[in-house]
Amino acid sequence: MTKLVKLLEANGFQLKWRQQGEAIRVGTKAFRPSHSPQDLVALSSSEGLLLSRSTKEQRESLRARNINYLDPKGYLYMTLGPSTTILIEEHRSKKKNLEKKRQQQIAVSPTLLVSPNGLALVDALLRTSPQQLQETRSTLEFCRMHSLYQPKASKIMTGLRAKNLLDLRSKLQELPIEWWMFAFDSPATKRKMLAFFDVAQNYYSVSPDIEVMSEEELQKKLNSEFGDDVTGGPTLVAKQVGALIDPGISLWVSPDAASKLKRDFKLVAGKKPNHRTWQLASPTVTLRKAELISHVRDSATMLSAKTNVMRAIWDLSFSESRLREIRADLLRSLLR
Repeated sequence: MTKLVKLLEANGFQLKWRQQGEAIRVGTKAFRPSHSPQDLVALSSSEGLLLSRSTKEQRESLRARNINYLDPKGYLYMTLGPSTTILIEEHRSKKKNLEKKRQQQIAVSPTLLVSPNGLALVDALLRTSPQQLQETRSTLEFCRMHSLYQPKASKIMTGLRAKNLLDLRSKLQELPIEWWMFAFDSPATKRKMLAFFDVAQNYYSVSPDIEVMSEEELQKKLNSEFGDDVTGGPTLVAKQVGALIDPGISLWVSPDAASKLKRDFKLVAGKKPNHRTWQLASPTVTLRKAELISHVRDSATMLSAKTNVMRAIWDLSFSESRLREIRADLLRSLLR
């Protein structure tokens, strides 16, 4: 907030704000955190959305819907009247060590990491705390503990010249975002992985009871009834971390469970106005064998929490441009 106040004062504006519980009041507008997509519908013109971490795509989407927002890190959109608006976008200059990145890009082949077993290992390492990795005696023990493919882990350790698991985790975090984008776009990665948007089909539910359920309720119901035969698709993962606002629901479904899911949730092929769009995709094997489910997860009931996030980011590479653009934001949130 100090940054926003200084920016406005430098341009002749005085910003008066105060904290009220979870909300921050700026002038006559109260900015509150959103706990579900339904909160956006209920916002009045005197209210706004308080963002803890925002992306360019998310802010553009909110502005397109004329929704006031405040990200205390340096972003503000606030309408003051029919023709008066305050918009602040923070711009940061980034210094890059180009020679170091060039060396890393030459040394690491895209398919070394961007493969079913490779992304499963990367996702597991990034979900495990440094302290837990330090307490793990060996790579073999870590792989056995989480049912990971040990030969691939050894190959990655050698390729990145990592001394141990903690060192490997650090080296993965140090890889430039640009390298990951290059690797995800590599056609060679599609030889062993099926892209979500290449096979996903659209559905809508004809059941009024299903249609009125919140996304959180649907995820819990799906998880309870289908277990590891269903998990969140790429857009569901992006929404979970706040990188995307979208009313639809995307799911990976094991082939044997797809028919039952469509029947139980009364899904009909196609799209219908004022109905939630379901995007369903099935691999040729179970979700576990396809490495679509994370090997390290808690007991959360949200489907997106058990999805292999690295795989979800790769899937976004084969979608429309607006979804491709959020890959970097998702990666930064995971690699930091």
